[in-house]
Order: sequence, then C-alpha cells, then structure tokens
Amino acid sequence: EDSVEEVAEDKSPNDEAPPAVKPSFKDLARAFVLLGWTAFGGPQAHIALFQLEFVEGRKWISEGTFLELLALGQCLPGPTSTQVSFALGVIITGTVWGGLATGLLFQYPGFLMLTALGFAFDEALDSPNAAVRGLVGGLQAGGVSLVWLAAYQLGSKICKTKLHQSLGALSAVLAFYHPEPYTFPAAIAIGGCVTYFDSTRKANRANTNGDVSINKRRSEEEGDTMDSVVSFGLSVPAGLFGIAVWLTALVGLLVYVSTTEYSENNEGIFWFESAFRTGSLIFGGGQVVLPMLLDEVTHGKSRPWMTEEEFLTGLALAQAMPGPLFNFAAYIGAVIDGGVGGAVVWWLGLFSPGVLLIFSMLPLWGKFRKSITYKRALPGLNSSAVGLVFAAAFQLLFKGLGTESNKDFSQSLVCIGMSVFHLTANLKVPAPVSIITGGLVGLVAKVLGGS
Repeated sequence: EDSVEEVAEDKSPNDEAPPAVKPSFKDLARAFVLLGWTAFGGPQAHIALFQLEFVEGRKWISEGTFLELLALGQCLPGPTSTQVSFALGVIITGTVWGGLATGLLFQYPGFLMLTALGFAFDEALDSPNAAVRGLVGGLQAGGVSLVWLAAYQLGSKICKTKLHQSLGALSAVLAFYHPEPYTFPAAIAIGGCVTYFDSTRKANRANTNGDVSINKRRSEEEGDTMDSVVSFGLSVPAGLFGIAVWLTALVGLLVYVSTTEYSENNEGIFWFESAFRTGSLIFGGGQVVLPMLLDEVTHGKSRPWMTEEEFLTGLALAQAMPGPLFNFAAYIGAVIDGGVGGAVVWWLGLFSPGVLLIFSMLPLWGKFRKSITYKRALPGLNSSAVGLVFAAAFQLLFKGLGTESNKDFSQSLVCIGMSVFHLTANLKVPAPVSIITGGLVGLVAKVLGGS
C-alpha cells in the first residue's frame, strides 16, 4: 500500500523552488552580452552556462522551469541552446522583446566573426599554429567541464528517487549509444510517459483504498504546484499563427525551388530555401545539422556552391567561436556569395525555423503545463532531460577532446577541464571567466610543449 512518503516522491522539483528574482532589462542585456562573447564549447556547454548563470547564480529562473524549457527545445526542430536563449528572455521578462533581445545578443558575436572569416578565407586557416590550437583546446576543455558541472548539479536536484534516476540513466544511454535526431525527443517522451502512468497508478490505488490523506496530498500537488510565469510572450492564437507561417513558408519554398530554374536573379531564394528546410528538419542541434549542410552545399541542383575543403575549414573555425554552431551558416553564405547579403540569407534561413517555433510554442506550452497530464509527466520529462546532459558530458569528453588536433595535447586538456570545474564549482568564479582562463592556460601550455 502506498504511503504518504511514497506519494511525496512524485513531487516536482518546481514545488520547492524559491521565487525567481526579477532583473532589470539592463541587467539581463548585460548578462547576455557577456555570454555572447564567451559561450565557447558548443550547445551542451551553452545550456550548462545558462544553468550556472541564471538558475544557480542570479536565480532569475527556477530549476524546474529551466528544465521544462530545455525539454521543449529538445522536442522542437532547430538549435536547442539558441531556442533556450530566446525562451529565457521571454519567461524572465514576460515579453517577446525580452526574448528577441536575449536571443540576438547571444547570437551576434559568432555571426559577426564567422561572416568576417568567410571573407578572409585562406588556405593558411587550414594549419593553425600551436598558440591557436592551445587556445581553442583550452576553451573546449573548459566548456566540457561546465557540462559535467551542470549534469551533476541538475542530477542531484532533479533525480532524487530511484525511478527518476533510472529514467535519467536510460535517457543518457539511449542518447550516447544511438545519437540520432529522433532519439532526444523520444527519450524525453519515454520519461514523461513512465512517470505519468506511475503517478496515475498510485492515484487510482489510493482511490480504490479510500485513503483520504493520500488523495488530498496528491490533489494539492496537482493543483497549483507549477512555477508561476507572468507571460509566455505571444497569445495562443498568435502562436498558432506562427506555426502556420512556418509551415506555409516551408511548403512554399519547396514548391518554388522544385518548379523554378536556378539563376543569378533568384539564387538568394534557393539559398534561403536550402537553409530553411535544413533548419526545419533537424532535431538535436549543431552537430546533427553538419552532414545535411555539407550535402546541401556540395550536391544537388545547381551545386556545388562551395568546396568540401572550404566547408571543413569553416567548420573548424565555427567550433572555435563563441555562440551556437548554427552561426556556421554565416560563414557558408559569405563564402558562397562573397558579400554580407549571402551571410545574412543563410544565417536567417537556418535559424528562423527554430526561433519562430519556440516563440510560437511557448504560449501553447503555457496552457498545456497546467494540465494534470503534464504535471504527472513532468518529473519524467525533467529526469530524461538531465540524462541527455550526462550523455553530452560523456560524448564531449570521449569524442570532443579526443579529436585529431587534440590527441597530442589530451592530458593537458583534461587537467585544464578539472581546473575549470574547480574554479566554477568550488571557488565560485563566474563561468565565462573560468572558460577564458582555460583557454589562456591551454595557449601557454601548448606553446611550452604541453602534452
């Protein structure tokens, strides 16, 4: 028979979260300006930075709501860390303008740098010197260490029961062993279904046994336990309209390029369609989009638009830049077009589906999260999301730091990562400062012959 203690295990981590601190718009903008220039390490590291800066540090958003946003982003096509950056602004400020501000401030440094590098493409970029390799390796090691720190902190707070810990472990194993685009939303959905059916089973058993105390406790938990959110940006009708705009644009562009010949007069539409279609079909973020992008620019109607060598050189540069890997689109556009126009077309095309969908889905999520079904599924959704962070931590450690360019430098990078972890977790050094420190240490170590 269920006890009150057993029922309490299903309580969402949101229930005990303290009220979020309301920042000024100026403080919010200042925080995202800094992150935009220091967010190295890829999407998983960006999520870790958000968690450390805005949940643990500034307490502008609760742990539970942050994980809900992460799960929502994982279930939508597009770059997850980018979508979370826009959603954070909406939820923290309660306005669409806040979301646009935080998202764009997070994206623009990488966009500017990769656009400039696209113009300056040169064979010399294929062979970076020891100082550059050390700096990039140190930044990567710092980013990986923050993913581990975020996984640890989230896991210790969210996965408190054996069921939730098991769901997190299952999600991590699935994501690491079978890293396909559909694995991420599927793992989150599995976790939600498990806790929904488990909670429903316990509620039905309590009803059958006539246990008033358990029913009262569960009713209270399923009544008003979600973190209050002032606004989700758009209204529900506006959100539905946004989804309709996305679908109409996707279908319209597909019809146009399939019925029209490519020429200098319409090449921008073909470029935008290629980027928009890719951004609409990708789940899982930056690394997943790369094979599709390579195929888009080198094979097919009117291709190649750039060489594979140009693509791979730009990829190496993009991974060394702050911000989302999707900023790579700006480099592609600059190389193909030779001007700012091409960079803007490709950048907007790749980013706009995911950004449009996150703004459109937030108000629908705001309605759905009030339902008993969602509240019962939420612990499983969050636990599975934590598992994805753990999978990313292992993947980055084994595959990210073990690349060809880092293999003769791997011991130093692991030491740098552990040091950055200590700086951030124990000495409370701000995460962006810790990452930059890791990059500088990597530069010095590589120049001095570190291994």
